Amino acid sequence: MCLARLPRRWAPAQAGAVAVAAVLACLANGSVPLALISPAESARALAGGVGDLVSGPRWAQVQGAVQAQERRSGDGLPARLYLALLGHSFAVEPLEDSMTSAYPALRHWDPEPVLQAYNAYTPYLDHLDATFLASARAPQLVLYRPVSTGRQDPAWEPPAATEALFCHYGQVSTADHWVLLRRVPDRCGHPQPIGTATGHFGEPISVPSAPGQMVVARLSVSLPLLTRIENTLLKGPAVHLRAWAGDTGTELSEVTYRFVASTAGDAHVMAAPATLGYTPGYGPAPLRRFELTGGGWAAGQGTVRARFYAVSLAPATS
Repeated sequence: MCLARLPRRWAPAQAGAVAVAAVLACLANGSVPLALISPAESARALAGGVGDLVSGPRWAQVQGAVQAQERRSGDGLPARLYLALLGHSFAVEPLEDSMTSAYPALRHWDPEPVLQAYNAYTPYLDHLDATFLASARAPQLVLYRPVSTGRQDPAWEPPAATEALFCHYGQVSTADHWVLLRRVPDRCGHPQPIGTATGHFGEPISVPSAPGQMVVARLSVSLPLLTRIENTLLKGPAVHLRAWAGDTGTELSEVTYRFVASTAGDAHVMAAPATLGYTPGYGPAPLRRFELTGGGWAAGQGTVRARFYAVSLAPATS
């Protein structure tokens, strides 16, 4: 971009810069973008999408196809949840926004600013969603699906928005893999420090307990200079969370998720008390210890710092 502003005698350098930018873009994308391979096909797809939106009959066909797909996949909305959503503003989190097309009678869709919650992978985007859920503009109901999509921890992507969801919504009912939540007055207290811990990548960090309270942690993660450069230009080595979770006195289960290093400093829910009010199996399992791996570090390298806080969580009001 800087070279483009220079006099035309710099044309060879400008052309080289464009070529380098194109190569970097393709590497970041994982392949040559379809728009470059077949621009005519991309233009036709765009025209078709616009036509579907502006044509009533074509949009009805799209909705019918989505409904059929939902039924085939077994992800249809249970009847009692569908009836509960009618006439109320609602959001669907952290994914499955296709529900709003599959059920056109649900007219009051009011999603978070960042669609598909796991896309809020920066502190700004995370707090954008968290602030929305804590505001008077938030929807009356949330259709919540607290299950992993394979790589994402449903309680940590995004972290601050999940804490806001716990603080401002209480369970109404459950069905299949869904939890129906309703808006309630803020039921979280002010966070109180309960400890700190410092470790390295590949080394477990124990989570302190705070009986009857929600435990959250703010993390600070160091990454190698090369990884930070790669993250800026392309896509650096992934960071993973390895966690051991379970109730006191039970055998701990081990899970591994990706970890979004850019939101490490946001509040991550480590454990939620019974006052969260979720049906057993739907709330987050309490983390007893965790470790971070990857990010360009070998085991024993890098630094992971954790500051733990206890947050009181009152039962949801009737």
